[in-house]
Amino acid sequence: MTTSLRFGSGLLAVCLFTSAHAAEYSPDQFLFGDWNGNRTRLHEAGVDLQITYVNELAWNTQGGDDHTGTYADQVMFDAALDLDKLLGWAGAGFHFTVVNRNGKNLNAEADLGVLLQPQEIYGYGSTTRLVQFYYQQALLDDRLLIKLGRLPMSGDIYPFACPFQNLGFCGTVPGYVTPNWYTWPISQWGATARYQLNEEWSLQTALYQVNPRFTEREQGLNFGSPSGTTGYHAVAELGWTPTLGGQPGAYRLGLWRNTGDFEDLYRDGAGRPMSLSGAAAAEHDHGTGGYLMAEQQVWQSAALP
Repeated sequence: MTTSLRFGSGLLAVCLFTSAHAAEYSPDQFLFGDWNGNRTRLHEAGVDLQITYVNELAWNTQGGDDHTGTYADQVMFDAALDLDKLLGWAGAGFHFTVVNRNGKNLNAEADLGVLLQPQEIYGYGSTTRLVQFYYQQALLDDRLLIKLGRLPMSGDIYPFACPFQNLGFCGTVPGYVTPNWYTWPISQWGATARYQLNEEWSLQTALYQVNPRFTEREQGLNFGSPSGTTGYHAVAELGWTPTLGGQPGAYRLGLWRNTGDFEDLYRDGAGRPMSLSGAAAAEHDHGTGGYLMAEQQVWQSAALP
């Protein structure tokens, strides 16, 4: 059994299961063990199942309209199928993830007026959503990995660590500054391809459908595609994972182009700042940009493995 407790400012997150897809499988990773041997038999047959529960508590101590606390949680069901073991399809797999989120949002309850939510687990409200539903295929001696299906625009592209529950320190940053970049748990139809150039360098590209309606609660379990597609979102990313001074690092340089419709965040139709003119925002039918991500471990205790 592995139970993880994370504490932070206003944070208590309890993970009842660790990842079922770790590099070294062991039934001891799970709260309910080996199910009398059934979990190991499923794993050896190519079926890995995972249920994860996370909750986040937050309290407003100063500012806003109310000094109050809120609770939000998420239950996730995840299934990974090794189609090589199940059907003899070399390098093939299938992934399915559904999440259910509940609770209240401290930003709304205390009227904090902050841009990034204090509880990331509340994102896109209380509902059940299809997050992942995709086929993957490894080719060229596993150097090339292709995914096709329903995918969130996070994880493959610009993965970012989430050590705190506040969205200011968690999640895919471009999703908060770029219209039509929807992060977990929102998914849309798309495809990604990642090629491992060598041990340190990789090249990745992705193409996603842009449909703002996928954010609606009513579309949470829609396995199809509602009307309202406005374009596509394309990303190219170069990755470097060096070991510097004996410590691992991860660096990514990316470029993106989005053809979905959106309103300008700063200027009106005449090119003036909206905050001064009071006029309606300018309309755009595309946007382009880039990003740089850097994560570097700088020290590790000799007592740690």
